[in-house]
Order: sequence, then structure tokens, then C-alpha cells
Amino acid sequence: LMKWGIDIFQVDKLTNGNPLLFVGWAILASPYSQHAMINTLRDKNQNRGDNDTDIKNMQGYHFIDKYEISQVCMVDFFRVIESNYVKDNPYHNSIHASDVLQTTHALLTGMNGKRFATSDLELFSVLVGAAIHDVGHPGTTNNFQTNIYSELALIYNDN
Repeated sequence: LMKWGIDIFQVDKLTNGNPLLFVGWAILASPYSQHAMINTLRDKNQNRGDNDTDIKNMQGYHFIDKYEISQVCMVDFFRVIESNYVKDNPYHNSIHASDVLQTTHALLTGMNGKRFATSDLELFSVLVGAAIHDVGHPGTTNNFQTNIYSELALIYNDN
């Protein structure tokens, strides 16, 4: 997920329509997510050994430990966020959110974008923001919402 050009539509297929759950967990729960994947593959291949990888020495954001977030809470958060994206929206959906999150992660890690962050909390906020930036987006413009006097326009339009 650190590389540019991931086929996010393939990720959507492989995750049975839950790309944000997988991408969000894989990135924000790193290195715990990588550790779980390694152990799952090791168990699947029946190649169990005593050389279990130490999480503290693995690369990743380590947000789980830094902010004392339970892994269950992290997964539940991404389930709720993904469920609140409008599935019928052809663009501003959870596939798009997954793509933005993965691209942001690639920019931060693979292209040394982390150097611009002032803290780990800032990195965490940027990544969460990438995941949630279009939650509930109806798929229409502000102007359209204003012209039809929608509830959204009545709440958020200053005119």
C-alpha cells in the first residue's frame, strides 16, 4: 500500500465491497495489521516457527499504541465510516475514499511527505481526514442542492 498506482477497484473486489475497512485498517493500524496478515499467511502455509516478528520493530505508524486505540475500535470505526458512504454515488463513495487514503499514505511514506508533518497526531489526522472526507456525499453539487432547496442547502448555505 506504500506504492503509487494500486488498483483500488481490484481491492474493492477482493474485499467484497469493503475497501475502506481493509485499507483503513491496513494503514492506520500498522504495524498490527501487517503482523496479523503475516501470522495469517504463516498459519495458512503451516509454516509456523518461533521467529514471530516483534511488532515494536516493525515499520508503521504505531497509532494503536501511541493513542491507546483498541484494534476492535479501529475496525468498528472503519465499518461505520464505510457504511455511511452513499453506495449509489458513482464517485464519492468508499472506493474513492480508499483511493484517497492509500494515495495520501503513499505520499507520506513513499515520497517522504512525513517530513512536512509537525507531529504524529497531525499524520493521524491527515489519514483519518482522507478516509472520511466525503462521508454521506449525495453526489450532487452545492449549487444543485441550493436550487432544489434541499435540507443540506438549508442547513449549510450562507445565502
